[in-house]
Amino acid sequence: MTVIEKPVRYLLPNSIAKIVTLISTLILSVSSLAQAPKVVPGEYLIKYRVDMGSTNVIGKIQSKVNLKAAFPEMNMLHFSVKPGQESAIDEMKNDPEVLFVEPNYILEKLDDGNPGDVVDRLSMDEVQAQSSLSYSQNYAAVRVEQAWSLSSAYSASNRPIVAIVDTGLDGTHNLFKNTNALWVNPKEIPANGIDDDQNGYIDDINGWNFISNSASYADDEGHGTHVAGIVLGAGLDIFSPQLDQSKILIMPLKFLDKTGAGSTSNAVKAIYYAVNNGAKIINNSWGGPGYSSALLEALSYAYNQRVLIVSAAGNSSKNNDSTEMYPANYVVPSNISIAASSDTDRLASFSNYGVGNVHLASPGVYIYSSLPGNMFGSMSGTSMAAPFVAGIAALALREAPSLTGFQLKSLILSTAVQVGTLAGKVQTGARVDAYSLVSQ
Repeated sequence: MTVIEKPVRYLLPNSIAKIVTLISTLILSVSSLAQAPKVVPGEYLIKYRVDMGSTNVIGKIQSKVNLKAAFPEMNMLHFSVKPGQESAIDEMKNDPEVLFVEPNYILEKLDDGNPGDVVDRLSMDEVQAQSSLSYSQNYAAVRVEQAWSLSSAYSASNRPIVAIVDTGLDGTHNLFKNTNALWVNPKEIPANGIDDDQNGYIDDINGWNFISNSASYADDEGHGTHVAGIVLGAGLDIFSPQLDQSKILIMPLKFLDKTGAGSTSNAVKAIYYAVNNGAKIINNSWGGPGYSSALLEALSYAYNQRVLIVSAAGNSSKNNDSTEMYPANYVVPSNISIAASSDTDRLASFSNYGVGNVHLASPGVYIYSSLPGNMFGSMSGTSMAAPFVAGIAALALREAPSLTGFQLKSLILSTAVQVGTLAGKVQTGARVDAYSLVSQ
């Protein structure tokens, strides 16, 4: 390193060029490391070209791996490699019966646009006592209240199910309890210790915890409860002292832990569960840079079952056309990628963007919603922007239940309001609008 010890005034042009090149290379290397996908150490997902039930594919690898889960409908396994058997991964990759083997990537919540995370943690009484806080503060821009004038009357049999794949939910919160907003599995008998509907999940009355593999979906982080409250607010005034019955059903599916992180394997399980149990909209307020073929297949399955997928674009102020961010960047016909906009209809400073990979914007700055412990508070992030779209989509689906996920996505994009400041930032150059959508 003697060259950088020389005084700058003595350096020749060629030496300066070499130093600049070296520094640039180091910066790019550090940048690449920062963007490297996180993985669950030693864990993988493998998909076979052949039917696992008709061949001995598991027998070929069982001495070298610990099997964690099977996905028969996908011909896929989730496993960890036994100590000293790491070479088995290369063997699997070279097996002609194997379609892919990939690491079990880590995915994370996307609400870090607001430094300090939750702002103004308040009770319902405190929210109502502050004149500066109101329901319309969240929803005025997207004209949700105007959309209610077009919405059909409450009907218990016409409530679209929105799956909140997230950190879980505080189901004891008055917002969910007093509005009967939680999805109820009609084929399961509570607390009898039996898988009554034979879907593989015992006593899954309202949802599932894919971390503990139990029916306890309690939110130990707060993110999922906040996201669910935003979805619910598309159909009712969540700050009202007299809460109406919810026009939307929430299916809580927990795969993110108390740190806001979770595995791709559990995300895949949650998405399959959502689709197979009647969810018509799936909200994904999380993501990561790891391209997972397994997650892509799960989302493609959702599309094929007519489900709308709403994915947060990310909070790194980066262009998703040149930045890896999944599931937002997956090209699945019913997957819609959402940026965050401010109260002045500008792209939020933290929001990712991209005219190729990000479809439209939605409010995502200082959004008030529910928090565990019967509280309310403000968060920012594309995590908050995505459930606005999911909730509004559910409101529209009530009026036209036969819409497919792709058709619903197309309507959301075509009815969004053009905003000059979003031109060149998102594909539509627009921000979501509930009234225009429901009026179609």
